[in-house]
Amino acid sequence: MPFAPNVLPIIRGVLADPRFFHIDPSAEVERGQITDEVVRRLGGRPWGRKDRDKNPETHNNSDDALCYLLPDGRFEIYDILIGLGKGSPRDLFAAFSYAGTFADGENGYFRDVPPRETPAPPPASPAPPIVPPLDLAPLHEAIAQLDAQVQILRGELAALGVRTSPVTITGMTGRAYGHAHAFTVVLDTDGS
Repeated sequence: MPFAPNVLPIIRGVLADPRFFHIDPSAEVERGQITDEVVRRLGGRPWGRKDRDKNPETHNNSDDALCYLLPDGRFEIYDILIGLGKGSPRDLFAAFSYAGTFADGENGYFRDVPPRETPAPPPASPAPPIVPPLDLAPLHEAIAQLDAQVQILRGELAALGVRTSPVTITGMTGRAYGHAHAFTVVLDTDGS
């Protein structure tokens, strides 16, 4: 009687992963990539792959034999891929077919699957350049000039006897170092 939980949904998830769409259904090594990914998604031990021999140099793996290691050292073998022959990778179908429970050497050997190699992180980007503080003196000078011009206009309007509403001036400094500063100046034309 098998002990392993049914992991058919995980096998189906791996087959649905676009990273495996290029797999040739007749290529054992490529089919083995799918089995390795299933083991990785299951978290490794007690899950593993079946080796046909015990030589760590060759790792003569069975392409679609998923193994479940039991506490007594025996392991269950499950065939997880159906579909052979040349054709589309979509000709592979997920299975979870119990093939038996074996001691090491009876029908191959249990082998752990190494974790996926993670790519090295990209090199750190250089530090951003130190930006000197924005010189606001020209802005203050421009505002003072506008204020002076408004005062002149206010005097001319008062001489004509015209009463006006407050004047609001809004503006934005030029973009400097990726950002701009907004300003608003409200001038009351009646002198208050």
